[in-house]
Amino acid sequence: MPSAYYLPITFQIDKISVKKNKQTASLIIGITGGIASGKSTLAKFFREKGYPVLDADLLAHEVYRKGSPGYKDIVAAFGSVVLNHEEEIDRKILGSIVFSDASKRETLNSLVWPRLTTMMRQRIDELRQNHRIIFIEVALLIEASLTALVDRVWVVYADREVAVARLLSRNNLSREDAEKRIDAQTSNEKRLQFADIKIANNGSSTEFHQQLEVLYKGLS
Repeated sequence: MPSAYYLPITFQIDKISVKKNKQTASLIIGITGGIASGKSTLAKFFREKGYPVLDADLLAHEVYRKGSPGYKDIVAAFGSVVLNHEEEIDRKILGSIVFSDASKRETLNSLVWPRLTTMMRQRIDELRQNHRIIFIEVALLIEASLTALVDRVWVVYADREVAVARLLSRNNLSREDAEKRIDAQTSNEKRLQFADIKIANNGSSTEFHQQLEVLYKGLS
């Protein structure tokens, strides 16, 4: 793994290498980070700059789609309690179940991630035909052992108290629920061990976007 760039609020960065993977002829960059870290903001930034960005969470909707094989397996595993009045999977209800029980979380991951990985590989193969750089946003890139899908890992992270404060404000969660969701994920320390680029996001939105502009210039 190449030595990582560290990007706190005050930073300096050299031009980022975009040497192509010989097999794919494209550079695949995986964006990951904990809840409320800012990874989706980063993904949106580069999408608006014209780069293709695959969102694993959006692709997962196909896995959860009513009537699909994934839907049937999830309902069989968790029961009708996870369905709304239209008999679609309510991901908020499902989330509240798996965030409270590690074994049930593992069960869900075993049903969703193999299917999602196949979908991501297919979409990457399609995009690499016409794009030099492709981003994929995957919250569980490390936990699901999906780093083989990418050439570079960019980790966005925020200190625990910063993430808790954002969840309380953004998601209207109780502190207990916010901490439960953070604790259900791997730690920042473990994620950062896999990072080629480390992006600290503990400050303001303006400060974060200043860092993203530097990353963008490094890719140009």
